[in-house]
Amino acid sequence: MSSGGGPGVVERASKEISRRIHSLGFKSSSSKRTKSVDSDPNSPIVPSDSISASTTAAVDKLNGNEVPTDSSPSTSSSTGMSSKMGTIIKGSVMDKVTHVFGSAGMGNSNNKDKQAAAAATAAAAATATTVAANQASDNSTKVSTGNTSGTNTESKDVGPGDGSNNGINIPKGAVANGRAKFEANTQKSASPEKPMRFFTSRSRSNSPMLSVKTPKVPNSNNAAKDSNPTQGGTVSGTVSSGTPILGKKAKSTPVATPGSTASVATGNTKTSLEVTSPTSLSSGKSLQISPLSTAKLFPKMKRFVLWEEMWMDYKFLVKFFWYFTYQERYALAQVCKRWREVLYQPCFWSELRPVLHTRTIRNWTDNEPMLREMKQHYFNSLKLRGFETMVLLNANDADVFDFIQNFPHGAKHVYGLILRCCNLSDRGLEALVEFLQGLYQLEICGCNEITEQGLWSSLHPRLISMTINDCINVADECICAVTQLLPSLYEFNLQAYHVTDSALSYFSPKQTGTLNVLRLQSCWEITNHGVVNIVHTLPNLTVLSLSGCSKITDDGIELIAENLRKLRSLDVSWCPRVTDAALEYIACDLNHLEELTLDRCVHITDIGIGYISTMLALHTLFLRWCTQIRDFGLQHICGMRSMQILSLAGCPLLTSSGLSNLVQLRHLSELELTNCPGATTELIDYLRQNLPNALVLD
Repeated sequence: MSSGGGPGVVERASKEISRRIHSLGFKSSSSKRTKSVDSDPNSPIVPSDSISASTTAAVDKLNGNEVPTDSSPSTSSSTGMSSKMGTIIKGSVMDKVTHVFGSAGMGNSNNKDKQAAAAATAAAAATATTVAANQASDNSTKVSTGNTSGTNTESKDVGPGDGSNNGINIPKGAVANGRAKFEANTQKSASPEKPMRFFTSRSRSNSPMLSVKTPKVPNSNNAAKDSNPTQGGTVSGTVSSGTPILGKKAKSTPVATPGSTASVATGNTKTSLEVTSPTSLSSGKSLQISPLSTAKLFPKMKRFVLWEEMWMDYKFLVKFFWYFTYQERYALAQVCKRWREVLYQPCFWSELRPVLHTRTIRNWTDNEPMLREMKQHYFNSLKLRGFETMVLLNANDADVFDFIQNFPHGAKHVYGLILRCCNLSDRGLEALVEFLQGLYQLEICGCNEITEQGLWSSLHPRLISMTINDCINVADECICAVTQLLPSLYEFNLQAYHVTDSALSYFSPKQTGTLNVLRLQSCWEITNHGVVNIVHTLPNLTVLSLSGCSKITDDGIELIAENLRKLRSLDVSWCPRVTDAALEYIACDLNHLEELTLDRCVHITDIGIGYISTMLALHTLFLRWCTQIRDFGLQHICGMRSMQILSLAGCPLLTSSGLSNLVQLRHLSELELTNCPGATTELIDYLRQNLPNALVLD
């Protein structure tokens, strides 16, 4: 409240308390001294009204509620704050009230250091209060005798060193707010800064009040350090953990992030840059950083490549050539030497088998330098492309020795050899097998000069795959050589017209744990007795083919179904004696069968198809030229949802309406309908439209 208005709450309260104390008869030491002065006989007589007014003014002054009346400009300008604040005298009512609100119980219990400083200040002020009390008695006497108008002269606060009155000022309304704001005024000027207790934490351990973060007063020394670093300077600093940061030449003006500091030196001047985040204020930590240098980014940048340079770039060409087929790569390799170097790598030809036309190579005689160089380039290309399997076509013994001489790389890097229609003798076969030390797969097709003696002399135990097809001189003794000399045999393929059931008796327990694939194709002399030898000596077979073994009946299929439970693939095509009963045995016992081939089994009907439709694992079915299958049997096939490959080529009784039901096979990937009268153009289009993932062959 302003000094010109009515009395405030504090003034009214203090006056009321003073009147009640006087009415009860209690008097303080100050009041006694005032009374002694009033009863002095030498003092002039003052009227009762004046005494009453003077007494009231004295009481107000004792209570610290003296209202100054001097409104001179000089006084009000020099002591603007003192005009609104009264002096609290020790022992007065306001002193007691102030003592209650300023005690340790009402203050901040968490700031022990601040309380100790305040106690020291209060002790120093207590000494000065004694002098102020004496002067208050003199002032009250002067008020009662000389100052009858009720006005008070303004007192000046001086320092304790001067020995004058040094009271504690309290702004009006501070008691009502619940906290006294103390401030010591000097004679010269009042300090604009707040007491230090307002900068300490206000949190109390036993108080429900919320904690208030202590603001950080900026230091005047840090303010001088806030300047912008110049370009081209050296930036250095240390991380808060203590790790030094090496100085780096900055290409641009460094940018400081919140919670970081850095120092920038330009010439002889060094400037410190510090940015503190709110998190760092609370934790008291700072992070110093150094700017990134763009010099590290230039080596990683790629320059623009010209069109001509791109077509010669190795990395680009490697990815580019993967989009072409093998035939196209063969043509691209002849464009230039650079492309040939890129294409002549094993990764581009890993799935191919080169066929060496020995009759053509035979004409590249060594007498002409150009032809001799051509032969060298040819075998060198085979080496660079890393072929692992070689096919020799129409080769004789001379071609074999020429191959051994010009291709020494194949001694350890050729693993498969295929001899087709070769006039190769036993001596040439023996030389090849001995030269190819890494050979483990051998295939002999149409080599009529090779005899049983040649097999006995050339076969090596390292062979794990052996194929003999259409060799006139191969008979039962050849099977004996294979079974006795190849203990690690895994796959054996045989096509021989003169092999009988006795040849199958040569299989011994040596092949029981190793031989898993057996294909006997067009072995016309093999009967159910030969099947008995197979199922007893080779129980671990997973792939069995009896294609073209026309003497096999349903009884032989029953033996296979009962004893070879591990079969995954079974081929009984071109076995005209197989009927629906054989399919019943297969469906009942071969639960793991995935592939079944029934081509040219003319006695199979819709009933047999109904049997095999119950096989859940079956996903490949070949029914080529099964002439008795109708649309009814096709409905059973449509119920096999796991079917992926289906061949119905040459089935004349199937109609377009029956074939249209094949759209139910959503997992179908290949469908063969060649030579089917019911497979019209409209049907093929319908199937291709509804089976987008299937290859329909018509």
